[in-house]
Amino acid sequence: ELLEASPQPVHLVLSWLQRLIIARRKAGGLAADAPIVSRIHQVISDGMLGYAQALKIVDTPFPFPYAQLNAVVCLVNLGLMPIIIADKVGNEVVAAFVAFFGLTILFSLNEVARDLEDPFTTELGVYLAANRLYGPALQAEFDERILAATSQVEWRGGDKFHQYSPFLKQAVGEKFWPKDEAEPGAEAGGDGDVEKVAGEVAGEP
Repeated sequence: ELLEASPQPVHLVLSWLQRLIIARRKAGGLAADAPIVSRIHQVISDGMLGYAQALKIVDTPFPFPYAQLNAVVCLVNLGLMPIIIADKVGNEVVAAFVAFFGLTILFSLNEVARDLEDPFTTELGVYLAANRLYGPALQAEFDERILAATSQVEWRGGDKFHQYSPFLKQAVGEKFWPKDEAEPGAEAGGDGDVEKVAGEVAGEP
């Protein structure tokens, strides 16, 4: 509730993380030297810089006079280009094709520029997902990496589990790694050893 009511939820979570790290360090929960712990704060700060850069793209509007100038140029070409092309080209069919494709290219460039103003919520990104920087999906993938490194939770898609298994084995340690990786539970998409190991890391019986 506090997070939902906060006008700055990102900065609130940042303060929670920093206070949690400091508290764990004082309680002896982070068995690492001070330089290593300071790198944690540095990485969090770098993440906030990336967030600020993304927020700047969303909050900073495109220069209004330049946008209006682009619109005027498109409208002027819409009125004059067909007349000029019809005068210079003798064949009416060829003139119509040249005028149509010329205007289509001009207006398409203008629409692409408008969509690139905000790559996170553009209309182009809604229909062409590959061209959209979908923030929630990026965050979900980041969360999965953290969970995979700490509790061996399987990645979506299943086949990625063994792709990252060497890294996970080093990250979680030999103690929490399944003894027999060939068992069905250790296969991608299985539920056996993966869930067991996740429970052991989380402290569950």
